[in-house]
Amino acid sequence: MSFSANARFCGERSVLQIAGELDVSTASRVAALVTEALRSGSTHLVVDVAGVTFMDCAALRVLLRARQASLARGGQLSLAAVPRSVRAVLALTGTQELIGPEPTAGVDSTARAHATTATAMHHARPRTRGCRYTA
Repeated sequence: MSFSANARFCGERSVLQIAGELDVSTASRVAALVTEALRSGSTHLVVDVAGVTFMDCAALRVLLRARQASLARGGQLSLAAVPRSVRAVLALTGTQELIGPEPTAGVDSTARAHATTATAMHHARPRTRGCRYTA
C-alpha cells in the first residue's frame, strides 16, 4: 500500500495531510512532519486523515505525542475528515475525546470534517508570508 504525507506550515497553524496505511513503518514520517511543524512555530496542528486506510497503535502514539507537544505550546491538535477505520481505533482505545474531531450538533460528520479541513487550508494559504510546503 502506498503512503503519502505532506504538510503546509504557515505561522501558528500547520495542516498535515496523510494518506495510505499509517502504521509502525510510516509513523516516523508523520512524527518528522509534526516536529518540523512545531519547529516552524506552529502551535495548532490539523491532521487531515481522509486518505488513511489503516491506523495502528504506533501511529496513534505519534498523534497523542503531537497533541501533548501542541498543548505544551498553548495550541491544539485536531483531526479532520476522519474515516470510519480511524474512528474505530480512537473509540477502541478511548482516545476519541483527546484527538477525535470535535462534535458539532446538527451537522453531518463528513461535512463537518471537510469544512474543518477547508478552513484549516484557508488559514494556511501561501498568500500569508512565510508559508512552506512539503511533499
